[in-house]
Amino acid sequence: LSRSSGAEPVFRQVIPQGGALAVECADGTFVREVSYATWGKPVVHPNGSVAADPRCHSSDALRIVRQACEGQSHCCLPIADQNFVIDPCPGKVKTFAVELRGCAQHPAESRYKTHCALQGQPLLVAEDVEFLATLDLPPAPEPVGPFVAAMVDTSFRPELQLFVVHNVHNNTGWPIQLFTGPTSKPKMESLFHDLIAKGQLTLTSIGDDYMEDWQRLSSMMLLPTFWRATIGKKVLIFQPDSIMCAKATRHIRDFTQFDYVGPPMAGPYWMTSDHPSQWGVGCGGFSLRDRELSLRMVNTPACITP
Repeated sequence: LSRSSGAEPVFRQVIPQGGALAVECADGTFVREVSYATWGKPVVHPNGSVAADPRCHSSDALRIVRQACEGQSHCCLPIADQNFVIDPCPGKVKTFAVELRGCAQHPAESRYKTHCALQGQPLLVAEDVEFLATLDLPPAPEPVGPFVAAMVDTSFRPELQLFVVHNVHNNTGWPIQLFTGPTSKPKMESLFHDLIAKGQLTLTSIGDDYMEDWQRLSSMMLLPTFWRATIGKKVLIFQPDSIMCAKATRHIRDFTQFDYVGPPMAGPYWMTSDHPSQWGVGCGGFSLRDRELSLRMVNTPACITP
């Protein structure tokens, strides 16, 4: 996003398929004009300007965005084939680029923008979008620690959870943070009383008992409220089917200099490549992530994969 230094605000966004154009104007401003829009394979130049690729460009995109946004202080347009009349290159992963004038944008993070961004996710139904957009987790106390291993699990499967949590804790030496539901939280407190008493386990309630489908679980990684609630600068995401090898030749500390360690979340679930393999595994359930960068990414419209 770039703003002009003149009197009229101008900003550009380049958003991949599966994202959303979320416009929220501040200070009584509104979108006076949509001066440019393309849906296809736009070319982004080093100076931030955008040009359409004539081999994959829908000229109808400008009309669609003008209809949605001009004269409005708020507008939301999920970036998906069904919202554009013309598919300029069927079967290809496409990108949307737009330039708007007159709207002084609110700061990047807001509930409206989170709700809009989730609407672009092809695997979420309306019920999932509403649930995730209204999720409000308690922010972590500052300063956060250097490391944490975090699991989201609202079920209560004591034998499995006891084994997995102690396995990860013993093999990392890191504190554990469990995101759980209000019904299972008292049971978890009893199950892990030893680690809680030592200050090695934190329970965070998500306020709901249903978080078991993988679409919701994966999409939590796209929420600012989730990352603000995590209590470590480096976060090891793990799940009830995760296991760490005690006799492994490499330790988790060998990887903490990286911003992200894990398989690419792409493939048939979040299409990010036209390559036949789609360069995707489709699982980030055991992955190491940087908290600060994750917060920046979830507030960046170009970042759409969990």
